[in-house]
This record gives sequence, C-alpha cells and structure tokens, in this order.
Amino acid sequence: MILRALTVLMTLFINYAVATTLDDIKPHSPTQSPWNEQWFYYINDPAVGYIKVSLQTYIMGDAPSLQEKGYIHVVFTPRVGATRVYDYFFDDVQLSDGDPEEPYSFSYSIPGVVEANQNRIELTLPDLYFTSEKLGSDKHYWGWPNPGASPFGLLAALPFIENQWFVFSLGTPTRYVYSDPNSSFSGSGTAYIDRQWSVDQASSFAFIMATDKDVNLLVSGGRDGALPLELWAGRYLSDTQNVTLHPSLQGLSVHRTINACEGKITVEFSKLTHKLVVQAEADPADFYVSEMPSTVVFNSAQPAMKTMNAEISVDLYRFNKLVEQTHLPQGILEFGGDWYCGRK
Repeated sequence: MILRALTVLMTLFINYAVATTLDDIKPHSPTQSPWNEQWFYYINDPAVGYIKVSLQTYIMGDAPSLQEKGYIHVVFTPRVGATRVYDYFFDDVQLSDGDPEEPYSFSYSIPGVVEANQNRIELTLPDLYFTSEKLGSDKHYWGWPNPGASPFGLLAALPFIENQWFVFSLGTPTRYVYSDPNSSFSGSGTAYIDRQWSVDQASSFAFIMATDKDVNLLVSGGRDGALPLELWAGRYLSDTQNVTLHPSLQGLSVHRTINACEGKITVEFSKLTHKLVVQAEADPADFYVSEMPSTVVFNSAQPAMKTMNAEISVDLYRFNKLVEQTHLPQGILEFGGDWYCGRK
C-alpha cells in the first residue's frame, strides 16, 4: 500500500514538473511545423468596451525551416457600435526572454511596429496606435504552489495534447491608449492575459470569459488532440465568492448545451458543495470569423467564430441554495473546431 502511494505521488510529481508555469510567458522554441504561439490580452474598460491584442508567431507546414513569422491581431468592440478587426502579417519577429533580473520577463519585437514585454505593449500599425501598461499586480489563475498551471491541470501535460495553454492573469489593472481612423481615447481597465503554443487546432472548443475590477470569470472546454474526452474547467471570482472548477467530464460533473449558430451556450458545473450555471449569448451577427491559425497555419476544416459582445449570466449555488447572481453585459464567447456553426 505504501509503495503504491509513493508511486502515485511520484507520478504526480513528474507530471507536475512538466506542467506549465508562469515562466512559460516567455517564448518557446518551435518543436515542429506547423507551429503557432500566442500572447492574448483582453482589456475591458466598462465605459468603453473590450480591446483584444494578440501577438503571435507562426510557421507554415510547408516552411523550409523553423524560422518564425509574426502576426498581430487587434479587435475593438465598443459598448455601442460595430466591432473593428485588424490583422497584420510580418516576415520577421524578434523574440527573447527579456530582462534576466525580472521574473516572468519576455520580449516580442517587430522593430518600428511592435514592442511588447511583460509590463507594456506598444503597437504602431498602419491603421491604429495602441499602448498599454500594467498598473498593479496580476491575478493568477491558481495559488500556491504553481500559479501558472493550466486550468486543465496535469491533463494538459499529457504527451498527445497538441495545445499548451495557461492563464497568466484573470485580471490586471491596466492603463491604455487606443487610436484608429474612427476614434481615439484613453483610460484604465482590467486585462485578462493568457498564453498558448500549439502544433494543431483543437478538435472542438468553446471559451467564455469576462473580466473587470469586481468579477473575473473563465469557462473553457472541448476536445484536444488524441484525447477522446470532452473536458471543461473554469474559475469564478467576485467580491464574496471564489470557486475553482477543476477539470470535469461532460455528462458527469458538467453538462453543457451549445448552439453556435444561435450564439448560445449554457454550462453547468456540479461540485460537492457548489453548483455554477453560466449562460452566454450573443447576436450571431456580432461574431467574426478567425482563420488564423486554424485554417491558415493548421489547414483545419473549420475556423473559429468569436465575439466580445456576449451577455453572460452566472448563478452560483451552495448546497442547492442560490447565493449569488451576476450579470455581465459584455464578455467574450468563442466556438471553434467541430463547434463552429459552418458560416463564413
């Protein structure tokens, strides 16, 4: 019995040792082609709307070498008005670990166009100018001992998982400046930050997220690589509640209904003490199609559909008693892979 327990603990330690950590904010060396690496930032200013900045590198499947190219994706969804999407491709990108004296440091640079590190971003692009800078501490997904572990825990370290992903911050106080041909403004808000590097598109996935100074919500699920299971995980934080939704199997401790063509999803987590019901809905016309990296790099059959204009409601129960209801008037909702509704 003791030997078996030690074996289990050693297995967990080995798996834990190869799990993601906060140091994975740094660039990764490509392991093969095709390849894609992403730094995602979603900044919410409740008075203005959401700004998304995605800094990416990629290698096409037929590339003659593992030399990475750069891709910048910027989306602004105002509280009122149409979403604006900007995409830029560059032949060269310069990556480094950044300042060795500073923890979780990195540098993403396209000289004259993009300068980004762990504290700030500056974009000088043909159609827009954007800067952002941290004003306070990051709110990591997990606490001790590994705040940078994937929401899917040790499962994300399995060798056949093709997408590595973790949440660096559920909410970081941030100051920003944004200017495009239609508007110019500045202010402060809350930034959600995550990281991903992958060699293929997930078989199916959904992503629900909202962040502000009072509430942080993340729910994500789907199927990845050769893993034949549909898994869901998430986190809900408010002034009075703190619920971590550990990886759960669809049909057991989590149940979901999805209708991507109607822009709707409901996910219900059941724990020993809590039940969390999350509903997200957006006008189908508010979704835009994202083909990078899904169909462009990975030659996937389906792209992804994304919106930053979803209404989200959260009902939290403790021992079957409703203890908190939250309405988030604007948040993120995405569907991809087999859950893409088939419209382009």
